[in-house]
Amino acid sequence: QAESDFLFGNVINTTQIKQQHYSGLISGDLFDMPAGPVAMAFGVEYRENSIKSSNDLVRTLGLSTSEATDIEGDTIGATWIADAYTEFELPLMEVLTLNLSGRYTEEKNFGDETTWSAKVLFAPLDWFSLRATAGTTFRAPNLREQFLAGQAGVLAGTSDPCVVPAVAVLPGQIYDPGSDPRSARVLANCIQDGTDPTALGLQANVLIPTNTGGSDDITAETSDSLTLGIVFSQPWSDGFDLDFGLTYFDIEVNDTVEELDIVGPYLEKQA
Repeated sequence: QAESDFLFGNVINTTQIKQQHYSGLISGDLFDMPAGPVAMAFGVEYRENSIKSSNDLVRTLGLSTSEATDIEGDTIGATWIADAYTEFELPLMEVLTLNLSGRYTEEKNFGDETTWSAKVLFAPLDWFSLRATAGTTFRAPNLREQFLAGQAGVLAGTSDPCVVPAVAVLPGQIYDPGSDPRSARVLANCIQDGTDPTALGLQANVLIPTNTGGSDDITAETSDSLTLGIVFSQPWSDGFDLDFGLTYFDIEVNDTVEELDIVGPYLEKQA
């Protein structure tokens, strides 16, 4: 027990995320059209976001003992984002409504972007309607994607060509050269690289070290979308309900922020 108490212990991570959010909204009717009043809304928002994630010295300095170094630095950062938006709803006809909206967004680290949305609803009957929406979006990288400190991890080494394949392992973890599907060239390359391709992976798992972190060298995500829909509600009987909807959508996302599982130190990257 004394040995266990000496060798094993707990590591402590404390994460604090703060957000201050201020917003204001004005809405009402602008003027009347033959089919009804034109509604309008205008608003502004301002948000301050911060993160402080602290680890003890065991994690920060990598003092723990394991097959792969276990290191995680402190994640500290702050940013702000401001928006101004407006929306109009126009009753063009009793059966046709047009909704238009726009938003201007500015983020401290990633500049500004203007996005918009247009929606049309055509309801010639109480039980049948057609709808369409087109628009764009903007998303700045979040706190983790921007400020995450270096974090050590591992990948399984099963794709390493120098690891003995499972089909070439006999009971008792014995290498069977007759069942090895690898070519002589692969085996020779492993040996030239200083690895024994007849033993690697037999006695222990092979792990590949990685390092993950945030980055300020990425841009914000944007998207373009189009949706078309049909809504049908049966009007013939009060004895049962039957609703049917069909929607077609086409969404294209640009500069997606992804955390890639690749070997070696790397930053948040984009696809």
